[in-house]
Amino acid sequence: MKLAITTLARRELQLRWVSALAALFIIAGAVAMVLLADFLTTASEAATRRIQRDIGLNLVILPPQTNLDAWWIDRVPRGTMPEEWIDRLESQDVANRLVPMLVARLQIRNAEVLLTGIDEERFKRGKTMKKAFGRTVEDGTVVLGSVAAQGAAAVEGKTLDLGGQAYTVARILEPTGSEDDVRAWVSLSDAQKILDVGPRLNEIRALECHCSEDVDDPLAALRAELEPLVPGAKIVRMEALADARRSQRILAERLFSIAAPTAVALAAITVMVLTIVNVNERRNEIGVLRAHGYGSGSVLGLFLIRSIILGVIGGAIGWAIAFILGGQLITELVGKNTLVFEGWPVVLAVTVTPLCAIIAAGSPALTAATWPPASLMRVP
Repeated sequence: MKLAITTLARRELQLRWVSALAALFIIAGAVAMVLLADFLTTASEAATRRIQRDIGLNLVILPPQTNLDAWWIDRVPRGTMPEEWIDRLESQDVANRLVPMLVARLQIRNAEVLLTGIDEERFKRGKTMKKAFGRTVEDGTVVLGSVAAQGAAAVEGKTLDLGGQAYTVARILEPTGSEDDVRAWVSLSDAQKILDVGPRLNEIRALECHCSEDVDDPLAALRAELEPLVPGAKIVRMEALADARRSQRILAERLFSIAAPTAVALAAITVMVLTIVNVNERRNEIGVLRAHGYGSGSVLGLFLIRSIILGVIGGAIGWAIAFILGGQLITELVGKNTLVFEGWPVVLAVTVTPLCAIIAAGSPALTAATWPPASLMRVP
């Protein structure tokens, strides 16, 4: 009675378990390397975004009337721009996390502060993202930098006069060693009332989106897409911050583009070699199978089913290794495990991996299937 090819494949794996275990180890290692590189690249970019958030946004859009020399000195833009410009900027792809602001100098008691009206950040193309930048300040309250609070003799929970109206001091920030120490943060609508400018802005901060490696001049690319939406506006790119983030991302992408194909190629070559060894060891067995009526298709299927089984199991093990080890490495690198379970790596591991294993084993398996039965049964 002829046994099913799947049964023969399973029994062969049990009989030659050392060879099967070696192939399984190679496949799982390759999958783990590819997924681990992807996990670490993603975590690294996320960590860079968080660091960038703490340092500050790297793109500033200012009114057309602003003199950049003066702005760099006192950080107060000249003129204003329509508030609806922030809505226009949602329809582009080069800047994200747009924060509308209204900034002016204001005397509070014995301190001159940077009154800064701020609204919630916006996202390009109406995307829904976790908010990371800017401060959300409730109407009727003020958040003070450490130096501004000291000069105004402010106390948390007490009121402070801004432009003839009392505002509750919601919070006094810790010193940052930056211009934020002299800011008085209020809601955008409150700043517009205090300065009596109506629905106007004078500063929009944003985060430059991914510029690919082949973009020679990121600032020119930014201006080409943004200027038609905000005609005449001054666009300032914080070069050091933006280039550091861009260089880090490009480096991570290059690393992944090299590591992933290398791991897959090495695994494929190893699987092919192991399959060749397995085929040569089983010449007599293949001859017996052919003598019992198993055709070339059955012999080919025997080796391919073996590859599929090893690919599925190896892919699942590789994903598990990458997920566990990735969580530990990410914790060591960035201080906490930001890796979350997603279905696509699992699906990728248990579908693409068997396909790669089949491709790697295909040539020696096809050779075994086309051997003449007489040559296989020849006794040396």
